[in-house]
Amino acid sequence: MKKLIAFLFTAVAILTQATILSATSLPLAEGLPAKVTGTIVNVTGKSVEIKPDGSDINIILNLGERPVIIDSASGQPVALNDREHDNVVAYYGPATTKSIPAQSNAIAIICNVEAGSTPPQYAQVEALEKENGELKATILNGSIIVTINKDTQLSPYLTRNIVTMDMIDVGSKLLIWYPAVNLSMPGKATAQKALYLGSGANQPATPEAPTAEVPKALPVLIQGEIVKTTDKTIEVKPKNGGNNLVLNLGDNPIIVDFTSGQPVELKNRENDNIAAYYGPAVAMSMPPQSNALVVMLNAVDGGVPPQYAVAEAVEINESQAKVTINNGSVIVTIKKDVPILTYLTKNIVTLGDIKEGSKLLMWIPVAALSYPAQANAEKVLFLGSPETTGNGQMVIKLQIDNKDATVNGYKVALDAPPIISNERTMLPIRFIAENLGCNVGWDDKTRTVTVSDGDINISLQIGSNQATVNGESVYLDAPPIITNNRTMLPIRFIAEELGCVVDWDDTFRTATITK
Repeated sequence: MKKLIAFLFTAVAILTQATILSATSLPLAEGLPAKVTGTIVNVTGKSVEIKPDGSDINIILNLGERPVIIDSASGQPVALNDREHDNVVAYYGPATTKSIPAQSNAIAIICNVEAGSTPPQYAQVEALEKENGELKATILNGSIIVTINKDTQLSPYLTRNIVTMDMIDVGSKLLIWYPAVNLSMPGKATAQKALYLGSGANQPATPEAPTAEVPKALPVLIQGEIVKTTDKTIEVKPKNGGNNLVLNLGDNPIIVDFTSGQPVELKNRENDNIAAYYGPAVAMSMPPQSNALVVMLNAVDGGVPPQYAVAEAVEINESQAKVTINNGSVIVTIKKDVPILTYLTKNIVTLGDIKEGSKLLMWIPVAALSYPAQANAEKVLFLGSPETTGNGQMVIKLQIDNKDATVNGYKVALDAPPIISNERTMLPIRFIAENLGCNVGWDDKTRTVTVSDGDINISLQIGSNQATVNGESVYLDAPPIITNNRTMLPIRFIAEELGCVVDWDDTFRTATITK
């Protein structure tokens, strides 16, 4: 299958009650390793060709010197000889080459995958807690915490060495069998079995991002079929199966044609193919909901979706702009002859208008296999650049009981408006997750919210006036609350602890956060 770089995205669930879902129904984060499910078409000594389910465009995975190839049920090593027509799940990444079929590097191949079964998840441990004889391993960009306890079967790969829980540490690579995820924020799962693939120099070589900095949550891509539309929502049936997703459009949705990038209408679109980017937080509902960022209609089956991204760094000269996106994992070159379109405006945009913070939709047919991945844009839709204070600061404005906010001049639709409780302004947790660049966690058992940004770690419990900041107890003049199934946090406390300045306009009941 022709794919771009496996773009980082993590679908997270902001919930206040735990719900059990099948692990196969949860969206898989792309840009850790990418994942393909399909049938083996051809095997050579150095590669395996796979026909993805639901697609006629094959992908060739190069096996390298030490491929991880196992049986889905047992976790035991197997040979690829005579495997044509076998069902497999394969992890690869992080980029594909320009060829037909496209090629990439295999990381792990799981054979003999039975229909309806849940194959193991490949992951690298990002954080680890060891307590009371069990491990809690954070994986998939912080979206899932997997518990490995003393009853979990731990096995090594291609060695007779005994593996113990003490050998698992941050950076360890694992294949983990967990059939269900507790849909919380982050998701919780218990491993039934784990295959230890090593740590440090013993790990299979895979191109990866540096681990010194925690990556920020990125928009999530969904491809599928429109089930239902209203003036404010689109319900999408995912192409790869799983639960439907409702996308909230807000007041100024960006809806364009998949190929041309021109604005299109949403009317009478049931059963049409769609590709859409949405925020990295998913609300508790059935079906789940999230906020649409960019909606692309008339999606071409098997086509490469345009990449939506915010420019993280920009280098410009007279002939081109080099734009870094997706937590530094991709550098896109936009040459001076590349068409730059605008959305619902006749303003002329040039390379010079692209700056750090610019929001872009880029048509990128292929990315070179490197880190960072290198790609050339064929066309760009310019969606605006940030308005700042002039010195690079972020400015956020919110008004009580108003579901529209602005972030550096961009209008942002909130899933719940700010409110006043106990004479204090309260902010929905999702807004923190998506716009303050933080990692947000939820412990349903203790009803505790955690907010982290770099070296700052904040813990708050619903209804409690006591919070902790980096382990130290702090008194709150207004406790966190849950209202209308939304977790609301005290805006001034959170913002100031994260290094922001908060100003309050009593006349218009407006809060301005500057970071």
